[in-house]
Amino acid sequence: MTATFSDRKLHTISLLAQLEDEEILILIELLLMETAKGDWADSLSKQDQADIAEGLADLEAGNTEDFDSFNARMTARYP
Repeated sequence: MTATFSDRKLHTISLLAQLEDEEILILIELLLMETAKGDWADSLSKQDQADIAEGLADLEAGNTEDFDSFNARMTARYP
């Protein structure tokens, strides 16, 4: 049986209470502070969001190029 979200949180709190390593505590604090800031993608400009959406649409449409082809094209263009 899979633990519920609530059970996992309680287990994590228990582990945190037993924590002895300050470096791990600092990392957890930093992670929680970053999470509280929200999604970084929301801070992107409308143009950046549109560019990402266009790239994802290209990917879904199969408009891709493998690295070797891209590298050969760039090497030929910019020797």
